[in-house]
Amino acid sequence: MLGVLYLVALFCIQQNIVLVDSISINTNMHQPLSSPKAVAKQVWTGSDSYSINNITKTEDSKARSQDESCPAEEDIAPCVCSIIEDNIMNMVCSDVATEDELREIFTSYFPNPHFDMFTTYDCPLKVLESGVFGEVTFKHISMGYGALTEVESGALDGMYDTLEELRLDDNHIESFPFEIIESFTKLQIFSIDNNWEHMTVFPIIKSASINTLYLANGKFDVVPIDAFQGLPMIEELYIYSDKIPSIESGTFGNLTQLRMLDLKWNLLTHLHKGIFHFSDDLDIITYIALSGNQIETIEANAFDAVAGVSIQLFGNNLATLDEEVWESLFDVGIDLDVSNNPLICGCDIAWVVRNPDYMAQIWKDATCSDGVYLHDLDPAMFVDC
Repeated sequence: MLGVLYLVALFCIQQNIVLVDSISINTNMHQPLSSPKAVAKQVWTGSDSYSINNITKTEDSKARSQDESCPAEEDIAPCVCSIIEDNIMNMVCSDVATEDELREIFTSYFPNPHFDMFTTYDCPLKVLESGVFGEVTFKHISMGYGALTEVESGALDGMYDTLEELRLDDNHIESFPFEIIESFTKLQIFSIDNNWEHMTVFPIIKSASINTLYLANGKFDVVPIDAFQGLPMIEELYIYSDKIPSIESGTFGNLTQLRMLDLKWNLLTHLHKGIFHFSDDLDIITYIALSGNQIETIEANAFDAVAGVSIQLFGNNLATLDEEVWESLFDVGIDLDVSNNPLICGCDIAWVVRNPDYMAQIWKDATCSDGVYLHDLDPAMFVDC
């Protein structure tokens, strides 16, 4: 019997075959390699690690991914694939240096091409090229604080039915195919903040699925009156710090799902009648942020009288709280921040100070132009008003 085993062993050595008996092989692709670019060409070192000798890249990937969904580490380096609970896969590619390198990575063998998230941060890529991801899809894409200047129209092909979130904040984007957005049937969040050095025309975006849109930190002289009419499901709209000087009444009309509107830190000076009329059916708006503008005057019926809405007017140029503007709003019950405004606090404000129910709806840190808190004003001071 020993002679037979000896002959078998000798044959295996001659044929470069390795026999492993009762050894548990760890195929976890998430243990870090000594070098991201390391090639799988090592020797057996123990019961908790292994390598395969003289094998092609594709065969190596398949063999080492039988029990895992991530590609082989050396195939996608410097990208990193990770798996969290419930086999959710994420991919980080912040260290990719060129467009060609990223494209080459996605020609590798992917046991499961359906990922949850793709992320880059402070990445030197300038162009997200058409077809760069091959057959791989993602639900969430976040590419922030990078050098991106262009997204080609076919860059996200194959994700029309998978992409739920697209964030491209803090890049240098000059060219983006906004017309393709409506093709992504599951897209809910789209953020392209702080990209407007060369894009000064406010984009018209259409989508039947987007509920959250970020278009902040831009340089827009004009917001088209139909800018948001193609967004019937929008719930949160962030267009702050865009240097917007004015907005026409009707711009936000027919946004029947809108809950939050953020317009702070723009250049608004006057709020026209109907500017914040959203829809005859809308009663769910909860937050309108206008802080940090230059608002001096507000017309009656500028705001819809919606119970519970919070209106933020901190840091504007309001000198008074006109009764014809605010009484109908106070009657339904709102939350009003007029802190850091030069309120004169003369007889013009007596109608508010005399009504404790109205005063209860004004933030307690609101002050008059002389620094006296509104809530410290004695109603008796206005007896002759």
